Amino acid sequence: MTTSQVTRQTMKPIVIYDDNLSEISLPKNPVFHACTKHIEIHEHLVRNKIEEGFVKLVYCNTENMITNIWTKLLSNDKHKYF
Repeated sequence: MTTSQVTRQTMKPIVIYDDNLSEISLPKNPVFHACTKHIEIHEHLVRNKIEEGFVKLVYCNTENMITNIWTKLLSNDKHKYF
């Protein structure tokens, strides 16, 4: 076994949390590619990395997205939650 094969087998995938179900289903099922107007190069890269097991896309409800603290107003409850 080469070093890269051992690394691939022992490495856990990088989890990317997304609140868009269409974005999650597109790389998993290439049939939907015909329905899109254009596919960016980075989306092909992500699909390849998912197939190789380096990346895993996971659905996360918009209410629970931590990145929203930078883009949306927070109530006191959300501020305490995050």
